[in-house]
Amino acid sequence: MKKPVIEIYKARNKQFSWRLKAKNGKKIACAGETFHNKKDVNDSIKTVCHSLGGNWVSVKIVDLTLKK
Repeated sequence: MKKPVIEIYKARNKQFSWRLKAKNGKKIACAGETFHNKKDVNDSIKTVCHSLGGNWVSVKIVDLTLKK
């Protein structure tokens, strides 16, 4: 069974952001802001997942900034 996916990506302003995609691939949430570094992105992801009562480790995280 597919997991929800959080994609970390570089926004147009060259800073980092994230978006949450449902199991069907549709975007259902986004950071709403950009971050200067990946640590801040990861902290944001953890905060959102924990506040929703979920375990952020169970969500697949894909870092699109590593792909060329």
